[in-house]
Amino acid sequence: MTRRRQSGNQHFGPLVKEIREEKGLKLTEIIGRIYDESESSELRSEQWLRNLEQGRVKKISRDDIERICRALECTPEQKLQLLMAADRMILCEPNGDITEDALLLNRAIYTLYNSPEVRQAMADLRQDRVVEKLNDEEILEIVAEVIALVRRKTEDMR
Repeated sequence: MTRRRQSGNQHFGPLVKEIREEKGLKLTEIIGRIYDESESSELRSEQWLRNLEQGRVKKISRDDIERICRALECTPEQKLQLLMAADRMILCEPNGDITEDALLLNRAIYTLYNSPEVRQAMADLRQDRVVEKLNDEEILEIVAEVIALVRRKTEDMR
């Protein structure tokens, strides 16, 4: 399934609802899971979660996003989609701190993704396979090939 990346929390909530419904979970189940670990009374309210899913909650902390992802038992792909929908940096500590390693990887990904040649190479290597269906080894193989392509290109330019 392809989800169009849209920014802002008004898109985060509906995506939470979509994932919750895909998993066949009720609002009360999610609230119960969040209740067990959350100190925020607002986050534990069924009305708050309903408002979130309807795009009416404008601010949400990184910690609360992490709690919601755990409550939904998100796959890595779903968590990434939720973080992107909430305009969050994907590679950082759970509290939102950005380490030098996270910054390095984010910059590398940004650089690679903004190259039309690299994007085409990824599409060719992926061969119409859905990313959600790839395992970690297959993903790393594709990334390794793309990095090798960039290296060859850089060496040819010298």
